Amino acid sequence: MRLFFTTFVVVSICARQLAHASSTQPITRVVLSHSGHGKRHHPCKASITNSTVPTGNSISLCMVPTVEELREQLKNIGGLNKHYAAVTKEEADKFVNLLPPPRPSFPKVKAMPFPIIWSHLWSAVSRNSRAASRRTDQENNIVSSKKTRCIHRGDRTELGMIRLCSECQRISRLSSDRFPRYINEVACSDEKPTRLEENDSCCNKNKGMCIQRFLFLDFLVRTENYEEVPSPDPGQFPKAFKQVWQPYTQKIRSCCECQLW
Repeated sequence: MRLFFTTFVVVSICARQLAHASSTQPITRVVLSHSGHGKRHHPCKASITNSTVPTGNSISLCMVPTVEELREQLKNIGGLNKHYAAVTKEEADKFVNLLPPPRPSFPKVKAMPFPIIWSHLWSAVSRNSRAASRRTDQENNIVSSKKTRCIHRGDRTELGMIRLCSECQRISRLSSDRFPRYINEVACSDEKPTRLEENDSCCNKNKGMCIQRFLFLDFLVRTENYEEVPSPDPGQFPKAFKQVWQPYTQKIRSCCECQLW
């Protein structure tokens, strides 16, 4: 009887302390997560080459498309334009010249009013142009770009006209999740001018700006999706999955155009 009374007193004191604590401090509710109820990733999700993964009591085969299969898929959505795209570096080294051969330059006019004001303005324009070029590379999935040849403002065109903008041919390499990976481009010159009158960002005696123009081609991009396909060896791999690549539109720099203010 004494033991029961002592236990009752202890329980009553604990209950009063708990009630007092709950009235003065917020109570944190902890929700236990069940990992089994979360979204399950495909077992082949991290595969970028042919590999095997354990699935239950068996082994599944994860496959990626071959270059030939990707070429065939690209062919079904328009094909490979060899003037602007290449699958391998060897193919890219054989890109056609997109710029005409250089001709004698036209004499440049060096006179410019308000040199101090213009200097600050053109310096800002140059910085903005170079920053825009870097953003273009990031937005267009370009990881590296090599300049091969350039033509300059003031040069004669094949028709004898005067060029208003400088532009350079570039071989650019896309990220590894794109197909094909090499593109042939003509980009506005992003070089820092050595003299004020050589700023290639402006055109038509500084009455306009050289603007990058683009063309658009259908390319393929790797996804994180896999589709089940017939297994090449059902005895060893009861299930086989192949990585899915899907079409997307790739922007390619095509020319530099003078547009007036």
